[in-house]
Amino acid sequence: MPRRKARRGSTSANAETDGGTQARRANTEFMQQIVRSMQEEFLTQPMGDESSAILAMGEFQRLKPPTFSGEPDPLIAEEWLARVTKILDTLQIVEDNLRVSFAVLQLQGDASKWWEYERNTVSGEWEAFTKAFLEKYFPEVTKDALREEFEKLIQKNMSVMQYEARFTTLSRFASELVENEDLKAKRFERGLKTTIRRPVEALKLCTYNDIVERAIIVEEALRNSRRIWESRSLSQDSQIENCSGKKAKVTSPSSQGSEKSSDPGKSLWEPGSCHHCGQLGHFRKECPLQEASEGVTESLQSHVLRRSLRRPTVCFHCGHMGHLKRDCPQTG
Repeated sequence: MPRRKARRGSTSANAETDGGTQARRANTEFMQQIVRSMQEEFLTQPMGDESSAILAMGEFQRLKPPTFSGEPDPLIAEEWLARVTKILDTLQIVEDNLRVSFAVLQLQGDASKWWEYERNTVSGEWEAFTKAFLEKYFPEVTKDALREEFEKLIQKNMSVMQYEARFTTLSRFASELVENEDLKAKRFERGLKTTIRRPVEALKLCTYNDIVERAIIVEEALRNSRRIWESRSLSQDSQIENCSGKKAKVTSPSSQGSEKSSDPGKSLWEPGSCHHCGQLGHFRKECPLQEASEGVTESLQSHVLRRSLRRPTVCFHCGHMGHLKRDCPQTG
C-alpha cells in the first residue's frame, strides 16, 4: 500500500511539472508574438514624430554605418554614399529629412566642414544632398579621367588578379565598351602581358571568366618556370666555377699580357664582375649575353656548354687569360 501511494504522489508531481513546462512554452510564444508585432509596427509606422526618429536613429547606428572625412579618392566617397544609402533603404527610412540627418552625422573632418557651409544652400531632400555630395567629391571631370584610364588600361607590373580588380572597378565608367560578354572578354584579354596573352589567345576562349581563370593559370606556370630556371642557373654557375677542383686566379683586363699576375692569390671572380660571362664592368642582370629566361626550357648539358664557351679562356696555372694550363709558358 505505501508503494501505491508513493506512485500516486510521483504521478501528481510529474503532472505538475508537465503543466509548468507547457505554461512556460506558451508564455515564450506569446512574448515572441509581441516582439514580432512591435517590429512590424516600427517598420510600417510613419517616421514623423520624435520617438520614431529616436528609434530609427538607434537602429541606424546599430548597423555601424561608415564615416567619411573628405578623402581625396573619389571611389572612397562613392563607396561611403552607397553603403549609407543601403542601410537607410534596409531600415525603410524614406523621409528625406531623416535620411539626410542620419547621413550627415557620419561626416567628419573636412567633409563635416563642407556640409556646414553647404547646408544652407542645399534643400533637405535626399536627392539634393546626394547630388551636392557627388559634385564635391566625385565630379564629372573625375569620372572622365577614370574612363580614360580604363580605355588605356593594360596589365603592366600588376598580377592578373590585381589587373582584373582594376578592370572591374574602372569598367563601369565606360560601360558601353563592355556592354556584352564578348566585348568585355576581348578588352581584358588585349590588356594582358604578352607572355600571358599569347597562350590564352591560342585557346580561343569566349567568356570573361574563362579568360581570367586561364590567365591566372598561365601566370602561375610562368612563375614556376622562372623559379626553376633561376635555381638551375645558380647551380650551373657553381659547377662551372668549381670544375677544376680549386679556385682559379685571374688578373684584371688591363694587366693582360704581363708575364705574371700581380696578385697570385686573387680569385677568378673579382668583386663587381659578371657571374654570367666573367667580365668586369657590369653585373649578371645587365649582361648582354644573358638570354631571356621567361618561358624557356633547355637541357642542362647544352646550357653549360654554351655558357662555358662564352667565358674568357683563363689559365689555371698562372691566372692569365688567353691560354689554357697545358699551354702555359710558365710550366716549363
